[in-house]
Amino acid sequence: MRLASIRPGDIVRVDGSLAEVVAKAPDRLTIRWAGRPTNLRTIGARSVEVAWHRLSGGQHEDEQER
Repeated sequence: MRLASIRPGDIVRVDGSLAEVVAKAPDRLTIRWAGRPTNLRTIGARSVEVAWHRLSGGQHEDEQER
């Protein structure tokens, strides 16, 4: 996955779990695991399996198709 399209606030799947992107560096993402204590983790592009963009208003792209 390319990190160029991922922004802070997006949701990503890493190692089978969901996480929110907290910050972005050119080659790394800082994530917060969904539903877990607020431990932060820094990951590279190889760790990201899937990413979803958050749209303004807090809706996900897939929610607008329904």
